[in-house]
Amino acid sequence: IAALVFYSCIFIIGLFVNATALWVFSCTTKKRTTVTIYMMNVALLDLIFIMSLPFRMFYYARGEWPFGEYFCHILGALTVFYPSIALWLFAFISADRYMAIVQPKYAKELKNTGKAVLTCVGIWIMTLMTTVPLLLLYE
Repeated sequence: IAALVFYSCIFIIGLFVNATALWVFSCTTKKRTTVTIYMMNVALLDLIFIMSLPFRMFYYARGEWPFGEYFCHILGALTVFYPSIALWLFAFISADRYMAIVQPKYAKELKNTGKAVLTCVGIWIMTLMTTVPLLLLYE
């Protein structure tokens, strides 16, 4: 029962916080920066993961998985996908901040939001490609 209470709190708080963050970064920010683009991706990733929690809660409450084997594989792959892509996004945020502080003369070139969008697309594609085999192998 403790896991259900914990997952319920995480679901409610996480849904609210990440939906708000995604709205703030995408709709209210006047000037997009590389960091806002990375943070929009982090919020979107968190929302995707948080949406899997009700299924996990149902499983823990009932002790059975009624959603089918393939959906079980999807959630298993998501368990690997989520931290993988989160680490890549945080690494790029850290590199962006590092360059802004340590190499400010080069930071302006790196502040290209188009490059940040391409980087995020590349991260999502690369991580999806490495996670998709788990859909076939995960038991």
